[in-house]
Amino acid sequence: MLLLTSFIIGCEDQERNNVTWGWGSLVERYSFLSDFPAYDGGIAKYDYQEVEDSVLLYVVLDYVDKPFVVAYFKKLEDSGFEMKSDLRIYKKYKENQNYKLIVEVDIMSITFKKIPLTKEPPMDQSDELALSTFEGIDGATAGNYRAVISWYGASFPLTFDVMCGNGMVGPVNTGRMRMEPAWNYTSTSTMGLWSSAYSAILGCNKALTAINEGKFSRDGVSDEQINNIKAENLFLRALAYFDLVRVYAQPYGYIKANGITGVEAMGVPIVLKDDLSARPSRNTVAEVYENLIIPDLVEAERLMSDSYVRAGVKDVVATVTKPVIQALMARVYLHHEDWQLAADYATKVIKNGRFRLLSGDRFVSMWDGSVDVAPQSGSEIIFEVYVSQSDGSRSDLGDYLTAPEVAGGAGYGDVRVSNDLINLYDATDVRLTGLTKTNSKYSGYRWSTKYPGKNGQLAYNNVPVLRISEMYLIRSEAIYRGATVSGVTAIDDLNRVATNRNAEAYATVTLDNLFEESRKEFLFEGHVFFDMKRLQKSLVRTDYDLDPLTKNIDFPSYRWALPIPENDILYNDNMDQNPGY
Repeated sequence: MLLLTSFIIGCEDQERNNVTWGWGSLVERYSFLSDFPAYDGGIAKYDYQEVEDSVLLYVVLDYVDKPFVVAYFKKLEDSGFEMKSDLRIYKKYKENQNYKLIVEVDIMSITFKKIPLTKEPPMDQSDELALSTFEGIDGATAGNYRAVISWYGASFPLTFDVMCGNGMVGPVNTGRMRMEPAWNYTSTSTMGLWSSAYSAILGCNKALTAINEGKFSRDGVSDEQINNIKAENLFLRALAYFDLVRVYAQPYGYIKANGITGVEAMGVPIVLKDDLSARPSRNTVAEVYENLIIPDLVEAERLMSDSYVRAGVKDVVATVTKPVIQALMARVYLHHEDWQLAADYATKVIKNGRFRLLSGDRFVSMWDGSVDVAPQSGSEIIFEVYVSQSDGSRSDLGDYLTAPEVAGGAGYGDVRVSNDLINLYDATDVRLTGLTKTNSKYSGYRWSTKYPGKNGQLAYNNVPVLRISEMYLIRSEAIYRGATVSGVTAIDDLNRVATNRNAEAYATVTLDNLFEESRKEFLFEGHVFFDMKRLQKSLVRTDYDLDPLTKNIDFPSYRWALPIPENDILYNDNMDQNPGY
């Protein structure tokens, strides 16, 4: 039985596709679209999927024209669709049919879904029904994992590298990724993380409330099983809040060191209940760390059994285990400037033995696209998001990054590796020689090969979130800043990463050296923006030919805290916008 029919539209370079679709022609192709009001904008790209045995939850982050999107809100409401929340998710039950229609709208895309009511995903059923059994809570938790794909599987990792000089628009750019390197964000055109992360938080809150109230049927279910599921949701909620506070707020260390108060010290709202009518105000950055992120992770580590691995999943490395929790704790403590705890938790992961630094060709082959899932042991990957055509998920990183006219013209080449970064690599560094490549038609440029697509299908790449090399660099910095770990030095950890990549060893440890190594190591994995914020480094670029006013970005600057979406300001009198927007 067909479980879900989904249709996604967005805008893309029209010369490349050489066609612009109208709504009528698409309805002729896909009749289920006749159940939705007509979208009046031109459609330069669409993606159609039919998925059985699972529910499609991804969106394609391509641009749609804002005036048409705003007008479409009114059309949906006039057609009987009800907004589920301020996340811009509209729902309507099809009269006299056992179908539910869903439209998800954001600044990037519009997704249309038609779902049989008999096959609703757990968190789309009533909460009372979905969460009345342990199996229902477990299924809802699986859905919360999928919510994380909606940002890590999209352009989230790529955006920050483009903003901070690791990537630059390519010579054959399709028009995408031009706003990001120029930092041209506004309240009406900002990163889509806000709605995606709060949607995930809502799902986690529902599962945690059901567990804490204990009203579900638990016949044959042990306390250990319940604790493990609870730990997973605590981790996923903490990850969502950690990403939110790093994107939409100034860094913790800067606020603390300068005694900053008021709106500039604001983080994001802490929401612990699934009340869609709530209009929360923003908590401070310190409160988000100390009242939510850190306590959630501490409790998750306490609850999760050492041997727990989520059952029934294809990619175990894409699920929460105790070392995954500990790795995120190391990163969180680094951002919170708890140097000893950062070093201690990085050491826990390093000593775990499941993960190891790979050298030379083995490191390069980790990215070759031939492996569907990361090995459970002996790999660098601690935690990743799993992306596969078979389950309806996708990642656009390969489309954006792959050199033009590779794999039968599939690569757009929108984003190349910047020459500013290329010049940092040693000539023998495998991150240069093995993970970037040239194109004969466009001399002087290099493109990344980190996301080649599984078996050449560029839309399907697993995306690493936590890797073991980060643990060595976290520990190196923490020791440099005063932490102690028996038998370990900061220079040893820094050089362990560098020399495993066939790069020259560093003579000394400095914050600049640590930043440079991280920048080279995590190209297009989304680290550089957060490292620059945390280290309070100004952005200085040479390889840049866009808006000259934003070529270099000083720190401090209001720009390091992205604008909160306008709708969340307009519909919530308690929400303050970040300064400068």
